[in-house]
Amino acid sequence: MTGGIAHDFNNLLTVIIGNLELLEMTETGDKSKALISDALGAAELGADLTSRLMVFSRKSTLRPEAIDLHDTVEQSMALLKRTIAAHCLVETSLSDHLWQIKADPMQLQTAILNLALNAQDAMPDGGRMFIEARNVVVDDKYVAQDVDVSLGDYVRLSVSDTGQGMTSESRQRALEPFFTTKPIGKGTGLGLSMVYGFVRQSGGHVTIYSELGQGTTVSLYFPALAGGPAAREAPDTATTQVSLTAGERLVLVVEDDPAVRRLSEARIVELGFKCIGAASGDEAAEIIETRDDIALVFTDLVMPGKLSGYDLAKLVAAQKPQVKILLTSGFSEGMLRDGRIGSEFVILRKPYRQSDLAKAIRAIFGDA
Repeated sequence: MTGGIAHDFNNLLTVIIGNLELLEMTETGDKSKALISDALGAAELGADLTSRLMVFSRKSTLRPEAIDLHDTVEQSMALLKRTIAAHCLVETSLSDHLWQIKADPMQLQTAILNLALNAQDAMPDGGRMFIEARNVVVDDKYVAQDVDVSLGDYVRLSVSDTGQGMTSESRQRALEPFFTTKPIGKGTGLGLSMVYGFVRQSGGHVTIYSELGQGTTVSLYFPALAGGPAAREAPDTATTQVSLTAGERLVLVVEDDPAVRRLSEARIVELGFKCIGAASGDEAAEIIETRDDIALVFTDLVMPGKLSGYDLAKLVAAQKPQVKILLTSGFSEGMLRDGRIGSEFVILRKPYRQSDLAKAIRAIFGDA
């Protein structure tokens, strides 16, 4: 529907702009020329908006080519240095051997700039921005469900900020065209939707992870090109079974999204543990207070109620130090290294493979 509406508006605007240009060439009066110029500018702005809608609906024409993200990020950084305010510090962290992707280079650079400017707007009092890229192997059903992509090799480009973060409602609506939390005149609400449309049209996916007062990470997943310059590393084939007495240990999974909680519980049970769930940090604290058989608390950082996942972890560490703690988060590595959101605990970056979960739990219990 979006693409159809944008297509019809483009046809109308083409006629309007063409006639205004012809009128501008024949008109001699200054007042009339000024009015025509204003109308032409407004029509061109409308054409720009509809072109963004076409990208959102994945009906625009892209010019994809093989891309090395190192070069694209470097070019984007050259532009950002002249654009980003001095109170925002920008850090980049790109893996040395990134796989190549196939995408429109101009659209990709525009996407990076859009995300960076959004990150700056989220930090009016200053902060840190992280631009990171990693190779990601989606080779089990759990990761595929987490990020809504097919199995395969991807390059994940993340732009993070330590800013205000989003509410749950804003996070769910962030990719909608014309949705914005910015003041009137500060944004069209098409930046993220345009990025989303471009990435989807390139065969990838977009995820948003955010927590109020902590910041936001937007990750773009692009399918990796086969036979790129970087040699494929063999996928980690480490067993997903945690050995010894896993079945005698009880894990409390804390997650407010019911679907994600069920998925996490299934993953834990598949590793041989017993499992119970809680929908909030507050509910988890009550369970922990009344039970002495919980061996591990596996909690997301984003949590409704008085206790966030991080608050819950600190409470458990203080009151029941014998209980192991594993946090999980969709924030980028840079955000997690920043030391503001639980760096004293083990944090498993989303999306994670089943073998990653197994290794983290094995290390926590000393079964390695």
